[in-house]
Amino acid sequence: AQNVFDGMTQINERNLSVGPGLASGYTVSRNGRVYTFTLRRGLRFQNGRAVTAQDMVYTLNRALNPAVKSQYAFFLSPIRGADEVSEGKAKRVAGVRALDARRVRITLKQPAPYFPALASMWPYWVVDRVGVGRLGKRAFDPPNVNATGAFRLASQVRDSSYIFEANPRYFGKRPRVNRVEVTIVPDPSAQLARYRAGEFDVIQNLDAATYLQVQRDSELR
Repeated sequence: AQNVFDGMTQINERNLSVGPGLASGYTVSRNGRVYTFTLRRGLRFQNGRAVTAQDMVYTLNRALNPAVKSQYAFFLSPIRGADEVSEGKAKRVAGVRALDARRVRITLKQPAPYFPALASMWPYWVVDRVGVGRLGKRAFDPPNVNATGAFRLASQVRDSSYIFEANPRYFGKRPRVNRVEVTIVPDPSAQLARYRAGEFDVIQNLDAATYLQVQRDSELR
């Protein structure tokens, strides 16, 4: 999913620093409670529709809606008014506002220096409010998924196989491959056997016994 959706920031996997994501940058108030994120110019969903600050406002409010039952809504808890929405006491998050088409202002309950890192997490991944409004839950099933990431989810057999295709509108570097096929194989030994047979280019999440087999095989190391 992290290759299909994007948050307002991104975490550099090499050094864990916080860098630009959907937002090209942000400012923070002197009291450390008010963050203003500015979305990249020309930012678009995979279907070509422009991503706006209102999409981010919708995304954050939707994630807190009790009816959505997001298991990651707690990542939004530092925002003023977030708990009231998640508890069904309010309809909209008091601390989230679109200033214009590209700027989103988020007010926290109290200073949280880690907040820029939080803005990279799952509930901050922008969703297409138009598509969700029209299709409901079906907006998250291929080929309806309309996100911003380097790849789009072209098709899937849930918990079995997934096909991803490069997104030509991605704001970052274009992926080096145009298509990725992911097959879920729960048995590590079966993974290794199919890798040896040339069916897979990469395998992962091996158990200890299978990992030792790989270590002992000079052709695989």
